[in-house]
Amino acid sequence: LKLIKLTVSAPPTDHTVTMTEFNNLSKDLNYEAQAIWFANGFYSIVKDDLNKIYDWWKAFVELDKQGPTKKGADGNELDQFWSAKFLEDNVQALTALQRKEALKVIDVDNNGKMSMIEFLAWHYKQEPAMVARAPQGDNEAQIKRAQEQMAKVQKAMAEVINSLAFLKQQQEELAKLKAELEVAVAELHRQQEAFDSKLASLDAIANDESASTVKKSKASNEAAQMRAEDPLPLRKAKITQEAALRKVEKQQKQVDKAIADNEAKQVQLEKDMEMAKKELATAQASGGGGKGAIWWMQRQLFEADAYLPTKRQQYDHRKPFSFSP
Repeated sequence: LKLIKLTVSAPPTDHTVTMTEFNNLSKDLNYEAQAIWFANGFYSIVKDDLNKIYDWWKAFVELDKQGPTKKGADGNELDQFWSAKFLEDNVQALTALQRKEALKVIDVDNNGKMSMIEFLAWHYKQEPAMVARAPQGDNEAQIKRAQEQMAKVQKAMAEVINSLAFLKQQQEELAKLKAELEVAVAELHRQQEAFDSKLASLDAIANDESASTVKKSKASNEAAQMRAEDPLPLRKAKITQEAALRKVEKQQKQVDKAIADNEAKQVQLEKDMEMAKKELATAQASGGGGKGAIWWMQRQLFEADAYLPTKRQQYDHRKPFSFSP
């Protein structure tokens, strides 16, 4: 009989499972979701640093935009070059050699990249296994609804604000151009009026019976010379400038309408923002954790509020953002 050798694989250890879960956080979540996961799980540790973590998130996004994939907010990890750049800009106590050594420790999954959750785990000295199993709260469904509403409002508000900024810049440029054209048109009319006035004056002298023959002859000759001049350049310039002025005035009306439409959208989005605030308040009132996510959404509301007209703002933007769920 031929003996068959059986190979039995050892079951995965709990450590292996949690490390896989941690690596999946880096792989499956974008920078913002990674930051919120960490803030939820270690709120008591990071609560005083959340504004700094929020700024770090923005830095990850901006560096990702410059990296090879250019995913920006949809990215999940920076390559080695941009990881080193992040540490250089945000952990300035490290030397170049220390940054290189730190990246080896931070890069838990050894893929040559740094996710935000890897950085946070390293910075706050938390074991990846603890991060992977960090509690996220039992009000996740409510928080998710609030997050979706907030994201929708923020995206729409950003688009409206950008449109208004562009349109108001156009409005200013058109107003400046219109003023220049009005001056040009007025000058052309002044030249035409001066020409007509002088010609009429010469004709009057030439036909004045009381004037001397020499004076009348001189006036008649000068009037003839003026009539012999080509009137086309002045006439063409007037037509061209007046047409340009009408075109600018038409564009102004279009821009003014677009501004009014966007301002109306902004008013509606302010109402939508109030609904998002109520959804957030419901999630907060329910308890059950998720404090990092709640703080994050409040910070986003704070930033969205800054775009509103000053009289309608609900936060004091002269002070740093502060909130305690």
